[in-house]
Order: sequence, then C-alpha cells, then structure tokens
Amino acid sequence: MAFLDTEFFAREMQRFSKAYFFSYHIIQNGGQAVLSCGRAQSNNDRVLIRTIYKYSIEPEEVQIMKKLQGFSGSVQLREHFYVKFGVHYIIQENFFSKSLHRFILTNLINENTARVIFKQIVHIVQKCLSLNILHRKLISQNFLIDKKTLSVKITNFDSAGFLFDNYSKMRLSNQIAPPEYHLFANYTADGLSVWSLGLLLYEMLFKRCAFQSVDYVSYKACTVPDHCSLETKTFLLQMLQKNPSERLTLQDVNDHPWMTKLYLL
Repeated sequence: MAFLDTEFFAREMQRFSKAYFFSYHIIQNGGQAVLSCGRAQSNNDRVLIRTIYKYSIEPEEVQIMKKLQGFSGSVQLREHFYVKFGVHYIIQENFFSKSLHRFILTNLINENTARVIFKQIVHIVQKCLSLNILHRKLISQNFLIDKKTLSVKITNFDSAGFLFDNYSKMRLSNQIAPPEYHLFANYTADGLSVWSLGLLLYEMLFKRCAFQSVDYVSYKACTVPDHCSLETKTFLLQMLQKNPSERLTLQDVNDHPWMTKLYLL
C-alpha cells in the first residue's frame, strides 16, 4: 500500500519512542519473535515488548489479542506499532510471573495443585474457542503462572488463528499434534485442544512428555506412572485416547469428576 512508506514507519517509530523504551533484557528469542523487557516513558511501568516479523499491517496475533481484551486469562495487549517493513512491536502487560514450563521444572506439583492450575487452563481454552480462536500450541511454555496465587494466563499467539472452513489444514507442531494429524493430516479444534490438555496435565504431574516420539504418538499406548491415583490415570487416558471419536470432548473435560472434585491445598 502506498501509505506504508518511510514516513509512515518513521512516525510509528517516533510514536513508540515517545511511549516506551527497551530495557534490553531479552526473555525469549524464538526466531520468529523476540520477547524483551521494557518500560513506559510516562510512569516507568514495566511492560513486555514482543517483536514479531510479519508483513501484514495488523498481524493476526494482534487481532486475536484485541479479541481477548479484558479477559483475565490472557496477557493483555497495550499497544501495537508497525515500526519497519515486516517488523512489529507488540506491547503487552508485564504479568509478574514465570512460565508454567519453568514452574513445572522447579516445583513438585501434586494432584490438587495440578487441578487448580488445570481448571484455569481449561476455562482459558473454552473462552478462546467461544471467540473462534484456536491457539494451536497449548504447551507449558505458552502459559504464565503467578507462583504465589497460581493465577494462570495464556500468551504467545504466534501459532494461533481464527477458526475458518479450512483451519484443520493448518500445520501443527509435532510437539502437540494428535495422532489423527500424523496419520491423516487432519484434526478438529476440540480434538486438538483436548489432546493438548492431556499432554499438559501429564507434564505437570510427571515432569516429562507423555510420548517419546511421533511414532509413539501414533502407535504406542500412553503409560501413566503407578503412583498417581486411579481417577487421575483414567482422566489422562481419556484425554489422550488415540481415536478422536473416543476422546473426551472439551465439555466432557470441563464436567469430569476429576475437575469438580473438592480439594484442599
């Protein structure tokens, strides 16, 4: 478009520089995106600055975050700047927390604590799908957790997209892809979400992946350590059912006795 000239990008960079600055601490560098710490010029508030490389004027990631404005289960968008051709700065709230992945590695998570965390994640996934948003990469690295309150927020929408007629043809990471994707190159939003949730709960409880490789995902049964409760084992295996028609639905997960069980922390 004609208006995307050097003057446009100069104005955007100037607008960014007046409002924020980098503190030059890089939290995460994923190749397609870089997450850095920053501060607001007006009051020195801490923010997160996500640099992404997309050629659209308003990347889908930004559109999705706008749809989730006001939802407590998602990291909030503050502003968006298109500072250079193909380079965007996304300003996010600084949720004082650590990644769920790091939390899992450094804490012993019992079933009660896992339940508190997992119930929030299921609610987040349901909210996203109610807005026609499919995250596509529900892994522990893409959730933030406050270690004191156990409050959870979803982040990193670079793999997310809006549901549309051919969404099931979009590529998935082998890290979370269900068996039907590997075998038939197809999936449903519900089936993918429940499979991903099963993998996530497994990781929380046992600090390892449920499957060792793509071949295991497609052909090997999931094994659950003996020390977990029978109720938890049954719940996990129902979410990690290889046949999608026999897998729990997302509503089944939400209504499952494991989810509604009373607990004491």
